[in-house]
Amino acid sequence: KITLLLETEFSENDTDPAASVDLLKQIFTKAGTPYLACNFDAANLYVAGVEAFPYAYEELKPWIRYVHIKDIKELVPGGHAIEDRTGYMQEGHKRGTCCAIGEGAINYAGILKALKADQYDGYLSMELQMKDEFQDETLKSSMDFIGQHW
Repeated sequence: KITLLLETEFSENDTDPAASVDLLKQIFTKAGTPYLACNFDAANLYVAGVEAFPYAYEELKPWIRYVHIKDIKELVPGGHAIEDRTGYMQEGHKRGTCCAIGEGAINYAGILKALKADQYDGYLSMELQMKDEFQDETLKSSMDFIGQHW
């Protein structure tokens, strides 16, 4: 009775099933078992070029058993200096840097509201993918945001 989780991922390879909501749905449906489920990571979906919320959330909701929470700002060429970033890079169809929850491109107010309305009782795992010197302020800001929206 061990549950395996497939995390929504980003990939430059469009055939990676973890970067495709449709392929993940097919896998979960064909498996037909509660022991194969989804680790929902909205930031990974964003980097993959997929609308994380509401689209991916609604499509994968029946299988979501774990949620990674990290936010990301898209790095726009000429608009952001690589040296100015506080978080670690993520690259896929979009290029971004991690930031405090609520300060990036992910609609975490909507996701948290939906999780609460759907009576989600699984884990929320915050990923602080920051340079060490920014982790304390990022954690505080992120926890404040989550507290305001949960």
